[in-house]
Amino acid sequence: MIRTAFDTSVIVAAHMSWHPDHARATAAILSSFGPNKRVVVPIPALIQSYSVMTRMPVGHRVRPHEARDALRASLTDDVDLVAHDGAACWDLLDGAVAKGVSGGGIHDADILACAERAGANRLLTLNPADFERLGPTKVEIVVP
Repeated sequence: MIRTAFDTSVIVAAHMSWHPDHARATAAILSSFGPNKRVVVPIPALIQSYSVMTRMPVGHRVRPHEARDALRASLTDDVDLVAHDGAACWDLLDGAVAKGVSGGGIHDADILACAERAGANRLLTLNPADFERLGPTKVEIVVP
């Protein structure tokens, strides 16, 4: 079974029709569903997507209820939402310290760790360097 996780960059691009990567992000998400496939959404990526969608510059920003409704409509059925438990959070921070991850990089490490925890085979992202800098992983980093 192919288990595909989504990064914030792919989720946002697929939900914002004006985004330059909208078509390819949407196609990648849609192709992740089907027989012998399972979709994983790291909860940190879902929460970040809401944040990004509701703080865009005027003209691109959506209202909070619109962001929630769009995300819920597309990422509820046949989707595994995954986050960490308490102990896993400390493991994440310990790993970040060991790898020298600081600042916003911890959010990428969190998304990747959630994907790994859920047994994802691949992580779709428009920002591969954000994840490749974290070092080797069992999850293939894929740019749609």
